[in-house]
Amino acid sequence: MHKVSDGQRRRVQICMGLLKPFKVLLLDEITVDLDVLARADLLSFLKKECDERHATIIYATHIFEGLESWPSHIVYLANGRLQLSMPMDQVKELSKMLLMLNEKTETTLKLAEANTDSFAQRAEVYYKGVLIR
Repeated sequence: MHKVSDGQRRRVQICMGLLKPFKVLLLDEITVDLDVLARADLLSFLKKECDERHATIIYATHIFEGLESWPSHIVYLANGRLQLSMPMDQVKELSKMLLMLNEKTETTLKLAEANTDSFAQRAEVYYKGVLIR
Protein backbone atom coordinates (compact mmCIF):
# COMPACT_ATOMS: atom_id res chain seq x y z
CA MET A 1 0.00 0.00 0.00
CA HIS A 2 2.99 2.34 0.38
CA LYS A 3 3.36 2.67 -3.42
CA VAL A 4 -0.17 3.87 -4.15
CA SER A 5 -1.35 7.48 -4.22
CA ASP A 6 -3.38 9.06 -1.42
CA GLY A 7 -6.45 8.95 -3.66
CA GLN A 8 -5.98 5.24 -4.42
CA ARG A 9 -5.44 4.48 -0.73
CA ARG A 10 -8.62 6.42 0.09
CA ARG A 11 -10.59 4.38 -2.49
CA VAL A 12 -9.44 1.11 -0.90
CA GLN A 13 -10.38 2.37 2.57
CA ILE A 14 -13.83 3.39 1.31
CA CYS A 15 -14.43 0.01 -0.35
CA MET A 16 -13.40 -1.85 2.80
CA GLY A 17 -15.67 0.33 4.92
CA LEU A 18 -18.67 -0.26 2.66
CA LEU A 19 -18.40 -4.05 2.73
CA LYS A 20 -20.22 -4.25 6.05
CA PRO A 21 -23.96 -3.58 6.23
CA PHE A 22 -24.87 -0.20 7.70
CA LYS A 23 -27.94 1.85 8.60
CA VAL A 24 -25.95 4.95 9.55
CA LEU A 25 -22.59 5.71 8.00
CA LEU A 26 -20.39 8.48 9.43
CA LEU A 27 -17.99 9.97 6.90
CA ASP A 28 -15.45 12.63 7.83
CA GLU A 29 -13.75 14.39 4.92
CA ILE A 30 -13.92 11.20 2.89
CA THR A 31 -13.46 12.92 -0.49
CA VAL A 32 -10.53 15.14 0.49
CA ASP A 33 -7.90 13.09 -1.40
CA LEU A 34 -10.06 12.42 -4.45
CA ASP A 35 -10.05 14.31 -7.72
CA VAL A 36 -13.26 15.98 -8.93
CA LEU A 37 -14.42 13.05 -11.09
CA ALA A 38 -13.69 10.42 -8.43
CA ARG A 39 -15.51 12.59 -5.87
CA ALA A 40 -18.59 12.85 -8.12
CA ASP A 41 -18.55 9.09 -8.78
CA LEU A 42 -18.24 8.30 -5.08
CA LEU A 43 -21.07 10.64 -4.08
CA SER A 44 -23.30 9.15 -6.77
CA PHE A 45 -22.46 5.64 -5.58
CA LEU A 46 -23.12 6.55 -1.92
CA LYS A 47 -26.48 8.09 -2.77
CA LYS A 48 -27.48 4.91 -4.63
CA GLU A 49 -26.26 2.72 -1.74
CA CYS A 50 -28.27 4.76 0.77
CA ASP A 51 -31.42 4.45 -1.29
CA GLU A 52 -30.98 0.68 -1.71
CA ARG A 53 -30.06 0.05 1.94
CA HIS A 54 -32.55 2.57 3.35
CA ALA A 55 -29.59 4.03 5.21
CA THR A 56 -28.36 7.44 6.29
CA ILE A 57 -25.00 9.05 5.70
CA ILE A 58 -23.71 11.82 7.93
CA TYR A 59 -21.00 13.48 5.91
CA ALA A 60 -18.68 16.10 7.45
CA THR A 61 -16.84 18.15 4.86
CA HIS A 62 -15.47 21.54 3.94
CA ILE A 63 -15.54 20.72 0.20
CA PHE A 64 -18.93 21.77 -1.16
CA GLU A 65 -18.32 21.55 -4.91
CA GLY A 66 -20.68 19.02 -6.46
CA LEU A 67 -22.90 18.71 -3.39
CA GLU A 68 -25.80 20.80 -4.68
CA SER A 69 -27.97 17.78 -5.53
CA TRP A 70 -26.47 15.23 -3.16
CA PRO A 71 -27.70 15.79 0.43
CA SER A 72 -31.29 15.69 1.60
CA HIS A 73 -30.50 17.97 4.57
CA ILE A 74 -27.72 20.35 5.48
CA VAL A 75 -26.48 21.06 8.99
CA TYR A 76 -23.87 23.66 9.86
CA LEU A 77 -21.89 23.52 13.11
CA ALA A 78 -19.48 26.17 14.37
CA ASN A 79 -17.70 26.34 17.70
CA GLY A 80 -19.39 23.08 18.70
CA ARG A 81 -22.87 24.53 18.28
CA LEU A 82 -25.63 24.04 15.74
CA GLN A 83 -25.85 27.15 13.56
CA LEU A 84 -28.21 25.96 10.83
CA SER A 85 -30.29 22.92 9.96
CA MET A 86 -32.64 22.68 6.98
CA PRO A 87 -33.76 20.43 4.14
CA MET A 88 -31.55 20.95 1.10
CA ASP A 89 -34.54 21.83 -1.09
CA GLN A 90 -34.95 24.99 1.01
CA VAL A 91 -31.43 26.11 0.17
CA LYS A 92 -31.74 28.10 -3.04
CA GLU A 93 -28.06 28.54 -3.72
CA LEU A 94 -25.44 26.67 -1.77
CA SER A 95 -22.75 29.27 -2.48
CA LYS A 96 -24.88 32.13 -1.07
CA MET A 97 -25.67 30.09 2.02
CA LEU A 98 -22.00 29.28 2.57
CA LEU A 99 -21.08 32.96 2.27
CA MET A 100 -23.77 33.86 4.82
CA LEU A 101 -22.57 31.14 7.20
CA ASN A 102 -18.97 32.24 6.83
CA GLU A 103 -19.91 35.82 7.72
CA LYS A 104 -21.97 34.59 10.68
CA THR A 105 -19.09 32.41 11.89
CA GLU A 106 -16.62 35.31 11.65
CA THR A 107 -19.01 37.49 13.68
CA THR A 108 -19.48 34.72 16.25
CA LEU A 109 -15.72 34.23 16.54
CA LYS A 110 -15.17 37.97 17.02
CA LEU A 111 -17.83 38.05 19.74
CA ALA A 112 -16.35 35.00 21.42
CA GLU A 113 -12.89 36.57 21.27
CA ALA A 114 -14.21 39.82 22.76
CA ASN A 115 -15.96 37.90 25.53
CA THR A 116 -12.81 35.89 26.20
CA ASP A 117 -10.71 39.07 26.41
CA SER A 118 -13.25 40.67 28.72
CA PHE A 119 -13.39 37.54 30.88
CA ALA A 120 -9.59 37.39 31.02
CA GLN A 121 -9.42 41.03 32.14
CA ARG A 122 -12.10 40.47 34.80
CA ALA A 123 -10.36 37.31 35.98
CA GLU A 124 -7.05 39.15 36.20
CA VAL A 125 -8.59 42.02 38.17
CA TYR A 126 -10.38 39.62 40.52
CA TYR A 127 -7.18 37.66 40.93
CA LYS A 128 -5.45 40.83 42.06
CA GLY A 129 -8.07 41.21 44.78
CA VAL A 130 -10.43 43.73 43.20
CA LEU A 131 -14.14 42.87 43.20
CA ILE A 132 -15.84 43.43 39.84
CA ARG A 133 -19.52 44.32 39.65
